Amino acid sequence: MNDNISDMFNRIYTGGMAGKEVVSFPSSKMIDSILEILRSEGYIESYKKINNKTFKDTEIKIKYEVDKDDLGIGESPKPVLKGFNRVSKLSQRVYVGYRDLKKNQQGKVALRILSTPKGVTTDMEALKNRVGGELVAEVW
Repeated sequence: MNDNISDMFNRIYTGGMAGKEVVSFPSSKMIDSILEILRSEGYIESYKKINNKTFKDTEIKIKYEVDKDDLGIGESPKPVLKGFNRVSKLSQRVYVGYRDLKKNQQGKVALRILSTPKGVTTDMEALKNRVGGELVAEVW
């Protein structure tokens, strides 16, 4: 059994580190929901579905930011998605209530993605709607 969500994050991360412009992987409704959040939060440029006769794929265009070196001479593009943590796994599910989302996370976590009864959402939207759910991943 494979973890498609972790595989998706890993392909985006390693594709960005390798300097690729586009990565692709098998599509699903959950992955499309997560990609929509990543696109709206600015971690990826865009995504599109490719339907063939035998399979459905999703292509993601990786978003880069231009980072000048200390002297301001050279410019090197770096991927916006710098890392991820797959919190809830196939072997161990992690659930949080909306009160647990109020706790300020120390460190580098910028976005938490939850699967709630109202759909896949960010931690801020879940807090606003006062709904908890499965903590899918953390992205920075």
